[in-house]
Amino acid sequence: MAVVMNDQVREVARIDSAIRDRGEIVGSFTQDEVTALSKLLSTGALPASLSQLEKRFVGASLGADSIHQGVTAAIVGVLVVMAFMLIYYKGSESTPTWR
Repeated sequence: MAVVMNDQVREVARIDSAIRDRGEIVGSFTQDEVTALSKLLSTGALPASLSQLEKRFVGASLGADSIHQGVTAAIVGVLVVMAFMLIYYKGSESTPTWR
């Protein structure tokens, strides 16, 4: 078995038997190297390269548009809730529940 990163072999080990719930991997590495490699593989902190695909600039108008849409949504929401309450409570007024 080999651990290969960026087309380079990082570690090489020999597996003597099938690994089921427990197993043993044999190689020529120290306990510190085993611990470091184990942490690296278990946390997913493998080195990765980044490349820029696109660059965008956002102006101040985007924030103003977001504020305008938020205020509009809030007003429409309040009006819908008020209309629902008027219809619901007006309908319940026609049948008295107490005498």
